[in-house]
Amino acid sequence: MTLETRARQTRDLVVHELRAINTVPLIASVAGAVLIVGLTGRRAHVPAGALSAAFLVAGVSIALGAAFIFDDPATDSISSTPTSLMFRRGVRMTLTCLPIAVVWGVMLGFARLRVGPEMPLALPSLAFAAMLSFSLAAAAYGGRVVADGLGGLIGGPALLVTVGLSRTLPSRFQFFDSHSDAGYSAPLRLSVVIGICLVALLWASLDPGRVNRLRAFKRQR
Repeated sequence: MTLETRARQTRDLVVHELRAINTVPLIASVAGAVLIVGLTGRRAHVPAGALSAAFLVAGVSIALGAAFIFDDPATDSISSTPTSLMFRRGVRMTLTCLPIAVVWGVMLGFARLRVGPEMPLALPSLAFAAMLSFSLAAAAYGGRVVADGLGGLIGGPALLVTVGLSRTLPSRFQFFDSHSDAGYSAPLRLSVVIGICLVALLWASLDPGRVNRLRAFKRQR
């Protein structure tokens, strides 16, 4: 297969995945996040804590919408294609996460202009990345167990339940909170959550046939 043929196939795949992505929940969630941050930041003398709380809610909103990007009723019919499930999901993540990152950066810039240096940038972004990776990992797994590959029905509620429960638990278990005093640094905690979720996402994105072969190999051992 020539390089030109591979490039054409990749281009066709990108176009197909772009058309197949369920963008309605994502657009609605991003619009809600922008509205939340905008309404909070438009007040005069808004404290940094209020904007940080708004970014937490905005992050949950965007992560909820992103949980639906893997939804594809045609999953079963295309499972036998030469392109792996992991690659197809990687294309979808690239097509959606890049615009999400731009929107998030614009919101952070707006918050910094309104509050000044008191507004943290790194920790809210890490917390958002943790929620987003958790939502995507749960959705990727849900795509295996829910009819028609609608993993968003699992990823969204799983994120809400996890974030809600973590707020009621002791501070050491508030994994998505960038301000809790858990006896260890928030960046470390959030980075560990992101790493675990990414590993789970990769595992859930393996082709079913490969997973079955791995399980059979383990049983033989």
